[in-house]
Amino acid sequence: MVAGGVPFLDSERHRLTASLHGGIGQDLDRFSAFRLSSKPTAGEWEAVSRPDLPGTVFDEFFSRSYGIAELRYRYEALFFFYPYVRANWAWIDRPRFQENGQIGNQMDSLPSLGAGFISGAPWRSSVELSYVYNFGILRDEDGDPGFGGHSILFQWAKEF
Repeated sequence: MVAGGVPFLDSERHRLTASLHGGIGQDLDRFSAFRLSSKPTAGEWEAVSRPDLPGTVFDEFFSRSYGIAELRYRYEALFFFYPYVRANWAWIDRPRFQENGQIGNQMDSLPSLGAGFISGAPWRSSVELSYVYNFGILRDEDGDPGFGGHSILFQWAKEF
């Protein structure tokens, strides 16, 4: 993970973060495979410990190998209000139905775009609201399967 200023802007209010996560395994089953999903919480402190695959359900994918790259731009609009935009690209090896009816693993691309904000809130707490659209997720809405999945996250975190 790398964090720094925006090139050609001499201000600490503009920040770019980039992260890469990856894993390769051999002879993995559903119990030992990498679990990939969107975060249960969106706290920045957890961004390094668990890769984020936006637009997915918690622990949706079990993968033998994966790579995830993310680029995020965050702006300090006020001393307690941080809007951001993000782009994420993931390559994951996941089980898929093959043309012969059997199940086999296949590398798939899962690009996503999103935006949101993090803000301070009363009583030593913070609030985050974000939206992400994942273009590679296969969803079945009303019997009509298609690619694309929405994710809306609202989180209130309180420090005790």
